[in-house]
Amino acid sequence: VKGATAKVVWSTRVGPVPKKKPPRNSADWIGGCPSAPPAVCDDLIFGSLTYPRTVFALDRKTGREVWRQEGVNGERGLSTDGKTVWAAEDRQGLWALDARTGKRIWHWGGSDKNHYNMFGTAENPPVVAHGLLLVWANRNFMAVHAKTGNEAWRAGDSMGGPGCGGPTAAGRHIYAVNVAGEGYNRPKGVKYGGGHYLYAIDPKTGKPVWKHHVGLGKSCGQPAIAYGRLYVPTSGGEVFCFEPVPADYKNEPQAPP
Repeated sequence: VKGATAKVVWSTRVGPVPKKKPPRNSADWIGGCPSAPPAVCDDLIFGSLTYPRTVFALDRKTGREVWRQEGVNGERGLSTDGKTVWAAEDRQGLWALDARTGKRIWHWGGSDKNHYNMFGTAENPPVVAHGLLLVWANRNFMAVHAKTGNEAWRAGDSMGGPGCGGPTAAGRHIYAVNVAGEGYNRPKGVKYGGGHYLYAIDPKTGKPVWKHHVGLGKSCGQPAIAYGRLYVPTSGGEVFCFEPVPADYKNEPQAPP
């Protein structure tokens, strides 16, 4: 759709129309619906279908299908740097595909039987930073090497339960919010529940550098960087603003005052 006029420039059917709808209790019952927002880089648009499990690429200008890879799903989101497309799927884990051909590069994860709902409440696509693919998986905040799919580290119990918002990387740190409030341990002055914490994480080790309590409302949004500051929204109706150490942002573009 053309932004200035809202005129439809092209349209492309990306999913089949099934002859009959799969059973409601089937993981594929949704039909040929897109399973996540598309990812765009250069001249390609990348998308994903839940049924049949498929990741595809379209020409950005014409909508022509460039490639299609079946047996792979990006229901938890797609990320790309123009060379590689990374797809996160609850039942099968993480996939890396060649952005130009759709060829499978590597796979990390398990099988339908023992890894269903692998990414829990995570609602954001994997984040690529510091050569790592960052995700909440198997109740852990963890990183795998973006080129090989080998696990780099996992934060384990040091960050409590899984978060439903994706991480943000800036400068020397990775920022993420947990959702289980460190086992619901109550911070000083909090009477009910455990609240949730924003963590600054060392990308080399996966260990938290510092943390800050961000209220009782969970944060399912991705921490945002703007004007040299870090913003964290929560479902409790609050927005937290953090002013990071200047050294973290010396190489980051600064917005005008």
